[in-house]
Amino acid sequence: MAGYHNWFEYGRNDAEHSAGVLWLRSIETISFDRHPSTATHLRVALFLLRTMEIFRQLGLDGEMEIESASDFDLDAGLLIVDKLIGGEVLAGMQEPDPARTAKLTPCKRLWLTQNMFEPLLRRGAHRFGAEQCFGTRVVHYEEQKDGVIVVC
Repeated sequence: MAGYHNWFEYGRNDAEHSAGVLWLRSIETISFDRHPSTATHLRVALFLLRTMEIFRQLGLDGEMEIESASDFDLDAGLLIVDKLIGGEVLAGMQEPDPARTAKLTPCKRLWLTQNMFEPLLRRGAHRFGAEQCFGTRVVHYEEQKDGVIVVC
């Protein structure tokens, strides 16, 4: 497989995010990953307000909020404990103030696991016209003045 593309990414788990941001600037993208899917290692991520504002511009914030609320308390903060089971709470961090936040932005910070987030992001990237090639190894790429030549 060989082709000429305006933008490409290889081996990045967040290539779909980049696709959306580049779509806002009318740049077509393609991403390659040697893995069969993006969610190869489970992680939980906290999406802060600025990140959520970007996803709001992309029209993904509503789906993300619904998915996050299915497993997480959206108004929860972080706790520091001395041990995970039967431990004592030593301190609270990043405790939200929804009323104060609402004065600054319509967005909320969200918690999503990678398995929750990436399917939403892949569908969004597809809507933006991004091509995604999983299970693909790039053997050569060459940057040109107005794009990239990719050989798989």
